[in-house]
Amino acid sequence: MISFKSHLGEAFNTKIQWKQTSTRPETEKYLGRIGKQFVEMIYNWSQAKNIPEKSDVNIVFTVGGDMSVTGKGDQMQIFGAVINHIKEFIDKNPQIRVASFTASKSAEDGETGSRNKLYSKLVKRFATKMGFKIEELDLDELSLYILTRKAK
Repeated sequence: MISFKSHLGEAFNTKIQWKQTSTRPETEKYLGRIGKQFVEMIYNWSQAKNIPEKSDVNIVFTVGGDMSVTGKGDQMQIFGAVINHIKEFIDKNPQIRVASFTASKSAEDGETGSRNKLYSKLVKRFATKMGFKIEELDLDELSLYILTRKAK
């Protein structure tokens, strides 16, 4: 019998094919498919002062072009694919000093803040393993997550 922890690990280990759809210097976009849903990963670069290469990135993902809950299922596979893409992106870009993203705390996800709670748990689990310090800011309707790479 598979343990719950093992099952959870498998659920968040979704591998899908991604196609890069934008290579503009300030934005990188990737598109993948899970079932009938299209998932897009968007990485918006900003340069930190006095650092010539890209070092700070804001991460956004959409499902079907929308950032809100779709209610169409596959959420475990979607989160798994998103987490894996972010991990691979950060591994391929070791110059990343700060990564940030937001999570809605609105009631649209069925239970106020449930998406935010999920993000908090996932960030704590994966970001620390990747060598990042986590800061979570409460911005009324949103939570802002700021991941800063720990000094080596």
